[in-house]
Amino acid sequence: MRAGTRARLIAACGLLIAAAAVVTDTAPLLPWCMATLRPDPGVSLASLNGLMTPRGTLIGLYAHPSLMAAMLLAVLQLAVLAARYLPGGRLRAPGYGYLLAVGSAFICLIVAADIAFIPGHWADILSIGNGSVPAPWEGTPVPLDGATLVMSWRYGAAVAMTAALASLAFALVLAGFLVLTDRHQPAVRLPAHPRHTERRSRSPQADGL
Repeated sequence: MRAGTRARLIAACGLLIAAAAVVTDTAPLLPWCMATLRPDPGVSLASLNGLMTPRGTLIGLYAHPSLMAAMLLAVLQLAVLAARYLPGGRLRAPGYGYLLAVGSAFICLIVAADIAFIPGHWADILSIGNGSVPAPWEGTPVPLDGATLVMSWRYGAAVAMTAALASLAFALVLAGFLVLTDRHQPAVRLPAHPRHTERRSRSPQADGL
């Protein structure tokens, strides 16, 4: 692969990682999960003390405050990419690709964990009823006293996971291209020591004197 083609692919991966980082910073502000309370026959919502009337929706950052760490990592990725590609950027260290890949991996872990674990707010609601958390909790009807609770994901969780996986994939591709670029760069020859240069420049006649 030609050097110019590799450079264009590296820049394209950087742009896609930046787009994924923007989505990662936006997804926690979207609806992340929803809980619907279904009263049993003959039970009114008023008798449930307004537990959820009739449903509750949480944005990602409110459901899982740990998503703030993923947002900060995405901001760090944007800062690294800006320092590398924007006019006047001075970041030329080849290790920036590995930094982006590590950041994307941590973002994937955080988002995946927050999708897998039930929000603490819903766990508090379950403590009012039978006190147990179903596994898996998404889509599983939970019987409470006089009602049934059904919790499900919303589109914010899907957007966050898609952005995290895309960021990790493009970061790994970028790191791979950087490894290939480093291997194809010619080795830099260090200048000779001044004393060695002086000895080489001396003529045989001068050595015989």
